[in-house]
Amino acid sequence: EGSAMPPLLIKLICEKVDDWFVCSDARTKIERFREQSSNAKLADDEVFNDALAELPDSALVHVYVRGQSVINALKDLDLTGSPLPLGADQGLEYLSASLAAEGSGLRLVGAGRAAKAPETQAEPFESKLLEVVPGDAVAFLAFKGGDAYAEQQRELEKNPAYRMGVREFERMLGMPLSSLLKVFEDEVALYVRPGSPIPEVTLLIEAPNEQDTLSKVDTAITALTKALPAQPCHAPTQEAGVEVECVGLEEVELRWAAFDQMVMVTIGQ
Repeated sequence: EGSAMPPLLIKLICEKVDDWFVCSDARTKIERFREQSSNAKLADDEVFNDALAELPDSALVHVYVRGQSVINALKDLDLTGSPLPLGADQGLEYLSASLAAEGSGLRLVGAGRAAKAPETQAEPFESKLLEVVPGDAVAFLAFKGGDAYAEQQRELEKNPAYRMGVREFERMLGMPLSSLLKVFEDEVALYVRPGSPIPEVTLLIEAPNEQDTLSKVDTAITALTKALPAQPCHAPTQEAGVEVECVGLEEVELRWAAFDQMVMVTIGQ
């Protein structure tokens, strides 16, 4: 017959300690806080103050993690070939983040500092594709390739597990992964709009050479949909004078086309 798992209950004990209201699951922890309350404070720590100085003053929430604690938490993981600067030799000092109210929304800001800078620095950029995203989009994400992107790929290729996964993927794709990754050398954007029964998701790829990028995208989609219950769409092969490829995937239709020096892949109309 079975039995339901009992709910997980944590009894909190709360006490006033100086100007603080402290809650814990054990009185011994509150006593330890009371005993150590005269010790050095985080607010006086230079690294902590440097971390918060990178964030908005009026944030609703601040998050701070000392770098060494991150390294200790990941020391059992194999980070060989990781593009993330989290190795002990990087000298990660801190990671911090904040959430601030801004206009009619929220702004999330993150920062980090390491004693040793990565060999390749990512360059900030202003999105070109944002100008063509519909105004009712509820989410937008963009990134751009370049030297830092290429360096991350070289680092990943040092990882044996990654190389093995790439070989399997290339067999399925029928083309070298390096050829497909060239698609992401320029700006790539993803946006989401309201839709029914599911939101409309669209990928935009900046494409100075439209037909070359379109050919790579077409090959990738064809390979990735081989194992899926895909079927040809009954939609027109042209929309607004643009040649459109389309494949039906159960409840959605996936469309892709090239125009205005970009390639669009979307489940929208």
